[in-house]
Amino acid sequence: MGPRPTSFAYAWQVDGVAVAGATSISYTPVDADAGKRITATVTGTAPGITPTTRTSAATPPVAAAGVDLPEQPSTGKVVGNIYLDSVDPANLVSSGEIYLEPAPYEFSDGLVSGVVGGAFAFSGVRPGEYRLHAFFTVGGKYLYQYYGQTNDVKRALTFAVQADGTVRVDVVLKRYATIQGTVTTTGGVPAKGLSVAAYRTYDGQLLDSTTTDAQGGYTLSSAEPGDYLIKVGTPVGDSRGIIGEWYSDAYDRESATPVTVAQWGTPVTGIDVELNRGASAKGQIYRSDGVGTPAASVRFVPVSAAVEGAAPTTGLVAFVDQYGRFSLNGITPGEYVVYVAAAGETPRQLPRWAGGTGTLATATRYTATLDTQLPAIYVQLAPDPTARQSRAAPTAR
Repeated sequence: MGPRPTSFAYAWQVDGVAVAGATSISYTPVDADAGKRITATVTGTAPGITPTTRTSAATPPVAAAGVDLPEQPSTGKVVGNIYLDSVDPANLVSSGEIYLEPAPYEFSDGLVSGVVGGAFAFSGVRPGEYRLHAFFTVGGKYLYQYYGQTNDVKRALTFAVQADGTVRVDVVLKRYATIQGTVTTTGGVPAKGLSVAAYRTYDGQLLDSTTTDAQGGYTLSSAEPGDYLIKVGTPVGDSRGIIGEWYSDAYDRESATPVTVAQWGTPVTGIDVELNRGASAKGQIYRSDGVGTPAASVRFVPVSAAVEGAAPTTGLVAFVDQYGRFSLNGITPGEYVVYVAAAGETPRQLPRWAGGTGTLATATRYTATLDTQLPAIYVQLAPDPTARQSRAAPTAR
């Protein structure tokens, strides 16, 4: 089977006549379609590949609104063989299971058939659109794959089953590739027990995740040809401020370098990541009377996430000691503003942004880079005037 299409175009016909404007993945019949049969034509395209067009089998006649459809007889059959790598008698899959699932539902129960001598068969199938989902073992590893050589249900190939009809589908399964590498920290120290994950670039969905071994090594599985983004997590409890990253040397998804899997069954090696220390910050928070407050939080908010008049909920947070002092390691490279809030102080202290007059518009912007110390941050809070007024209000007699 050649490369899968990367884009699709849809056209719908009623009794063979094209429906004007019907170019989406679905079509809802109208009253005028009653008694007629509907077909769908799909054209798949990919760069450098000749476009391929397939037309579905016609549906049963469309029933008018309010008319109960007679139940379709479950008399269809689906048969075929399963091969590994290519169509060759020597490549028949000797055992496993294959499911016949209703399409286009992404999560649906289906019929199951055992694979014996490379063959499978389903009988008593109701007319409709279906896909096949195979489960098998290769080299002691349990693998799954949809008909169409993909592990993405949305890219699975489908086919129509008619009443009293037999559909033959020969399935060619492919061995997945792996993505391998080593994670180290500053100085080349192996990073044990870190999370590593791969995401598909075309839809952002998780492909696979794992943790690094004692030597910092990792292997991500189930990769079909395509591009992937690799994310390494931040070490837990690391006092040095080591931070996670996207491959390679990126700190957000948009800046990550894709890893390309060019062919089935071949390991992609050398996807190594060296984690570095983030920036550090320290400072002190004072009450309005000049005394260090023991009850303040200091939040480093990415400039892009800061909103005037709203208390932030994102970003790294440091808490002060009994003298109002704080320190924070592991700040990811980027531009930040700092939000300070004190809880439980009497009189109540107003939260504010560090720098300027306390507003976001006048706040100091701090630029964090790897393994650097930000300028010391000193912030004096102001009392809440409404709290004073409340205390000063006379008590009714």
